[in-house]
Amino acid sequence: MKNFLASSGFRLLQRNERGWLKPTDDYLRLFLAHPELTLVPESCKAELALHAALVDAPSRPVTPGELQALHDADARDSYALATWSGLNRKTC
Repeated sequence: MKNFLASSGFRLLQRNERGWLKPTDDYLRLFLAHPELTLVPESCKAELALHAALVDAPSRPVTPGELQALHDADARDSYALATWSGLNRKTC
């Protein structure tokens, strides 16, 4: 199939045994490049650690404690939304 929208990351998806698309770790890393999750100079140590851990293993679970450790409420909300919406959801 032709990759009509290369920036979508479609080429980084795989098909499961049912033929459904499933995200790979490389696909999930695309979320970490979104502006909402980009590190800024004000990022706290907890955010730096969480971001690094997710770059290393984007499908790993993120605990509520890790989210609560983030000092910035916007960062906390962004990571919570990203992990809820797909970053940690490798299976359907």
